[in-house]
Amino acid sequence: MSALGLDEIPLDPLIHVWVLLPLCALIFSFGVVKQYILLWCAEESTPSAVREEIAASMRRTRHLLSGDNIDEAFFISEYRSLTDPKNGKLKTLIQPSSLENIFDSRFMQKTLTRNVMGFLPNIAMVQFIDHFFSGVFVFRLPFAFPSCLRPLIQRGVDIDSISTSYVTALSFYFVILFAQAPFVDLLVGKVPNDSFSINFSQGKPSTKGFSQESYKQIIEELRKRKEQYFKNVKPPTQSEWSERNE
Repeated sequence: MSALGLDEIPLDPLIHVWVLLPLCALIFSFGVVKQYILLWCAEESTPSAVREEIAASMRRTRHLLSGDNIDEAFFISEYRSLTDPKNGKLKTLIQPSSLENIFDSRFMQKTLTRNVMGFLPNIAMVQFIDHFFSGVFVFRLPFAFPSCLRPLIQRGVDIDSISTSYVTALSFYFVILFAQAPFVDLLVGKVPNDSFSINFSQGKPSTKGFSQESYKQIIEELRKRKEQYFKNVKPPTQSEWSERNE
């Protein structure tokens, strides 16, 4: 070691067979199992019938907002059906706000379970890698990192004289852990979140509904569209005007 110096550590040519490949396979398998557990702990998915009902309501809303050549009677009927303050279709799709969910014991229990199942397996995996691969250098980079990044590149090795171009197994684990997340999401499926937001400009409501704020925004857009629509049609009679404003 003295002849080679600590900046030239010889690596086993077969290290990719007994360290790199098993480590990658282990981390990827762990990610798949963890994703299945998170999906199992996640909130139950919205039934397909409800999702279709939400999508149909949003299509009707976009039709009113973007259509210029709509029959007047049809416009009034659709507008009332969607915006009625008591039984309107949009009113029935409002979901509780996040503040209301805080006081829901079921929501809190599911959130806590999901968080625990998210970080406990990671802690166990770090301990496993640290126990079996601690102090193992898996490969050498063609360039060296600044010394301030040594704790990130050489986790598990506390020797400052080693070149920062060497990467330890524990540091490599964290790199693969974040890199494999998109592939696991693609293979298994993404864990749903608890957001009820809506991107109405793109026509992508949540599969569970939308928030009170989004509801008010849509109602306001429909109200403006109604005013604009009736500016482009013939002046109404007194009876028609009363009917429109009911």
